[in-house]
Amino acid sequence: MFKNVLVLTSLILIVFWGVGSGLVGGEKVQAAAEKLYSPITSQGGIYQVLIKIAQFLFTAFLIIAVIFIIIAAFSYLTAGGDAEKVKKASQQILWAVIAIAIVLISGGAAALIKSFFTVAT
Repeated sequence: MFKNVLVLTSLILIVFWGVGSGLVGGEKVQAAAEKLYSPITSQGGIYQVLIKIAQFLFTAFLIIAVIFIIIAAFSYLTAGGDAEKVKKASQQILWAVIAIAIVLISGGAAALIKSFFTVAT
């Protein structure tokens, strides 16, 4: 009971502190917002930001999949002949390879769809 009261009180204080600081420092927040740089200056800017996000996610997923393959390979090597551990490591490698294939296919599909909708000049 005490833990619930403590958590609720903390949340209320955080909310009121955030609202209060926003009301008191409203002019500073507005001035800071006007100085911010936005990469989105046109409709094409939104597209460019989405492309950069997709490229980052593509790279991140590939790196994570490779890390999973390395971890699974280590599990496979340290299984010591235990059939259950070998089977689990083999499944981990299989799913990591499937993940890499999905990422590569999705990147290729996106490029293919883009080529259909762009007009050659």
